Amino acid sequence: MQKFNILREKYKEFIYKDFEIREENNNIIIKYLFEIPGLTKFEPTITIEKRHIKFNSIEDNLVKEMVFNLGIVEAISYWKSICAQKLIVECGSLDSEQIEFFKKLFYLGLGEFRYINNIKIDEKDFIEIISKNIEIDISKNLQYNRMKGNIKFVSRKSNPNRWRKRFYSYFKPIR
Repeated sequence: MQKFNILREKYKEFIYKDFEIREENNNIIIKYLFEIPGLTKFEPTITIEKRHIKFNSIEDNLVKEMVFNLGIVEAISYWKSICAQKLIVECGSLDSEQIEFFKKLFYLGLGEFRYINNIKIDEKDFIEIISKNIEIDISKNLQYNRMKGNIKFVSRKSNPNRWRKRFYSYFKPIR
């Protein structure tokens, strides 16, 4: 518990800065940009072979929304190295329901981590998640700065869970 408190005092914020999705040969490349102020910036990359995945386009807003949300899940692995008090999300927006979901995911998902490290803390005090954006302006996303063509504004005011309903229309299993 003492080390936990020392880390939280030293590294108060973990920042989810950006993400990028691109197609390269027969792969989908997903890159996240995270920052721990005063320590480092880093870009974990996920490569998915697309030979068994059929989808409409990585340009689709649903795909971007899923990759954005998966970035928060990806952040858990890195966040636990410093146990920052705050997760700052700069590259997208989260509503209050999503923030509560991810706070619970961090707390319950790191249950063994808390047990092994003898960390005794309430769920409400474990992490604060701050969404810097009210709406996603995809033109500010790293991926769109590199793309040519028409860029459209996307609002997240619609149902944030709609990806669950439409998932199989984008990623169809091959039989």
